[in-house]
Amino acid sequence: MRIIRQIISLCLFVGVSLYAAAGESRAVRVGAYENAPKIFTTAGGEVVGIFPDILKQIATEENWEISYIHGTWSECLERLEKGEIDIMPDMAFSAERAGKYAFGQESVFINWGKIYAAKNRKLDSLLDLEGKTVAVMKGSVYTEGSDSVAALLRKFEVTANYIEVDSYNEVFRLLDEGKADAGVVNRLFGQQYENSFDVFPTSIIFAPHPLLYAFPKDAPQTPYLLSRIDCRLHDMKSDRNSLLYWTIDGYILGLPPQVVHRKPGDSREVFLSETEKAWIRAHPQIRLGIDPEFAPYEFINERGQYEGIASGYIELLNKRLGLEMRVVRNLKWKEAIERAKKKEIDVLPCVGMTRERKTYLAYSRPYIIFQRVVIMRTDAPFVAGLGEISGLRIGVQAETSHEGYLDERGGISPVKFVRFPDAITALSRGEVDGVVGNLSCASYWIRKLNLSNLKVAASIPGNQDRLYFAVRNDWPELVGIINKGLASIDSAEAETIRNRWVSVKFETGLDADKVACWIAAILAGAFLVLGLMGLWNRSLKREICRREEAERSRDALIHMIVHDLNNQLSGILGTTDLLVNEYKKPVPDTGKVSRYAAQAGKSANEMASLVGDILEISRLESGNMQVLSTPVDAVSLLKDICLQFAGLAENKGITIEPVAGKPGIRVMADKQLLARVLQNLFSNSLRYAGAGSRITCCAAPIIAGRVVISVGDNGCGIPEKYHKRIFDKFFRVDCSRETKTHASGLGLAFCKMAVGIMGGTISLKTPPDGKGVIFLIELNATSDRDVG
Repeated sequence: MRIIRQIISLCLFVGVSLYAAAGESRAVRVGAYENAPKIFTTAGGEVVGIFPDILKQIATEENWEISYIHGTWSECLERLEKGEIDIMPDMAFSAERAGKYAFGQESVFINWGKIYAAKNRKLDSLLDLEGKTVAVMKGSVYTEGSDSVAALLRKFEVTANYIEVDSYNEVFRLLDEGKADAGVVNRLFGQQYENSFDVFPTSIIFAPHPLLYAFPKDAPQTPYLLSRIDCRLHDMKSDRNSLLYWTIDGYILGLPPQVVHRKPGDSREVFLSETEKAWIRAHPQIRLGIDPEFAPYEFINERGQYEGIASGYIELLNKRLGLEMRVVRNLKWKEAIERAKKKEIDVLPCVGMTRERKTYLAYSRPYIIFQRVVIMRTDAPFVAGLGEISGLRIGVQAETSHEGYLDERGGISPVKFVRFPDAITALSRGEVDGVVGNLSCASYWIRKLNLSNLKVAASIPGNQDRLYFAVRNDWPELVGIINKGLASIDSAEAETIRNRWVSVKFETGLDADKVACWIAAILAGAFLVLGLMGLWNRSLKREICRREEAERSRDALIHMIVHDLNNQLSGILGTTDLLVNEYKKPVPDTGKVSRYAAQAGKSANEMASLVGDILEISRLESGNMQVLSTPVDAVSLLKDICLQFAGLAENKGITIEPVAGKPGIRVMADKQLLARVLQNLFSNSLRYAGAGSRITCCAAPIIAGRVVISVGDNGCGIPEKYHKRIFDKFFRVDCSRETKTHASGLGLAFCKMAVGIMGGTISLKTPPDGKGVIFLIELNATSDRDVG
C-alpha cells in the first residue's frame, strides 16, 4: 500500500511540474495568523513578515498565485490537517506534528520559547513556577507536546496553573494587567514587543526548534510544493546576500515592512503614510522637555546650548521625518515632568519607563541602553543588590525612572533630590548612605565634582535599563512616526552620534579612555545583540568554539596558579618539618633553625605576593579598582622610585643611573597606580639584570599631548619572539629562570591593565646594542594651566 501511495505521489508531482512548466500560474492557499514579526497583517490588509516575504519571492519565481486564509493559530492548524490550505508558515517541527503534517528539509531559522514575568515576580528558574499562573498560546509547540513548558514542569514535578489564549499579544496583556504571574512566548515576539507591555524577561529559555513551512499530509500538491520550497530555500541559504537573510535581519532589527522590502543599503528612507504626513503638517512644532543635567545623554552646556546623545538623534529625526522638535528652555527636570503631565510639553526625548509615567506618556522603541547602579562611599562594602541596602538612607533624583524603579519594587523609601549632582554631593558628605542612578551619568558628575571618596558599589540588573522618546499619550501618531525614524538609523549612524557626544563630554578633563569604554559597551550592547540574533546559527558555533577555548585557557591558568601556590606551600611545609625535627634533638642547631625559619618566611611572603597579584588583576578586570586621574610630575615620580630601590640595587651590585628628563613633565594618571607600575618594572630589572648591570629611566614628550616614560636595563633581555605575549597573564619567557626568581607571571599583566585603564599604552623594545630591554609607557600629557 505504501509503494502504491508513493507511485501516486510521484505521478502527481510529475503532473503538477508539467502543469507549472506550461506557464500557467498555480493557486496556492496559505494560512495566516498574527505572530509578528514572523507573520502578521498590516493596517492595509497586507500579510507580511519573515515567512510571507520569503514565500512571496518563491511564488514569483515559481509562478504561483498566493491567497491567504486568515484565522487563529489553532484554526490554521485544523485547516491544514483537513487540506483546506496548502501551506502553513512558521511551524516548529515535532514528532507529534510529523504524524499530522508534512515538513520539508530546509528550515528558515531557529526559534525557542522564553518565559516572561509579571511586575514584581521573581523568576530565576522553572522551579519558581510552582503554584504560579502561566499564560500560554493555545496550540503552540511551547504549550503542547514533549518540549512544551507543561512537559518540562512535569519532569521537575512543578505544578502550575495555565491560562490558554489565542495569541502571544494576549499573553503579554495578561502579564501587564497582573492576571498571570508568568507567560510563554517565542523569543522573536518577546524581543519585538517586550517594551510595549509592563513585562520582564527572565533568563529561562527552552525548546529550540527549527521553523519550517508545513503542508497537509498526502495532499495532491504537497510533494511539488514541498520540493520547490526546499530547493528555493537551499539556494537562498547558500547566498549570504539573498533576500532570506536580508528579510530575517531586517525584521529582527525592528525595521518596518516598507524598509524591509527595500534592497540592502536603502534602509535610511522613511516611508510615511499620507495620514502621518498630514499629522506632521498639522503639528508644525513639537515641544521637548529635557533634563538639563543628564550628561552625557542630554544637558545644557556652559553656552546655554542643548547637547548630548539624545540631541544627535533629535537632529537626525527632525531632518529625516520633517519634524520640528524644539527644546523648551529654562526648565528644571521636575518642571518638565509636571508640564508633560498637563500636555504643555509634548515629548520627553530621553527618559526611562515607569508604571506611573505610562499613565500620561506613550513610549517609542528604546534607543539607548544604560546601567542602573548603586553609588556609595569608598569605605562602604560592595553589595550584591537592592536587598542589602533596604535599611540604609538611599538618595535618588526625584521624577526620574530611578525613583520609579525603587517605588515599584518597595522596601526602600528614598531621600529625594531635585538634581542628581545634589544627591551625590550629599552622599560624599555622609548625609545619605548611597545613591541609585545611571552609571555613565554618575561617572560624569563624580569626576566633574572631584568626589574622590565615591565608588560604584553594585549594579542593578533589570528590564528598565533603557531610554526612550516618551510622547504625550493623546498623540499615538507621533510614536509611530518616531519609531519609523529610529528604525531608519543604522548602527553606524548611531555610533557616530555616540562618539560625537562622548568626545565633547570629556573636554572638561575626564579620563576619556576609561569612561568611553563604559559608554561604548553600554550603548553598543543592544545594537550588537540585535544584529547577532539575525546570524544566530553561525554565531552559535563561533560562541561554542570561543567558550571551549576560554575553558581551556581558564583550566591552564588555574593549573598554573595551583602549581605556583603548591610550590610555595611545599617550601613552607618542608622547612617547618625541618624546624620541628631540629627542635626534637637534644641540642638544636640554632644556625639551622634560623635558616629554616627564614626560608619558611620567604616562601610565605612569596605566596602572599602571588595571592596579592591575583587579587589586583581581579580588581582591575572587574572594574572595582578606584582610579582617579590627576596631573603627575613624571620625572619627580621616577626619582622617588629610584630612591626606593637604591639600597636593594646597591646590595645586588646594580647601578641605577640618574633620571633623564626635566622636572615639570606632567602626565594625566592615578599617581599611586602609576607608581606601582613603575615599581613592577624596576623590580623586574633588579631581578634579571644581574651584578654589574645598570638601570636607566627617562620621561620626555614625544608628540603633541603625549609623554613617554621609559625604564630599561642591559641585562639578559627578552627575545623578540616573546614581545607580543610578555604581557599575558602567567606567561613566562623561561620557566626555569622564573622558578629560580619566584616570579608570578602577573606583574607585567598588571602593568598593561593598569596603564590601559589610565588611558595609556605600554610596550617594550630591545636596545640598539641588543642587550637588555626597555619598557615604554605612553600617557596623555597635561600642562601648568591644567594643574592650576
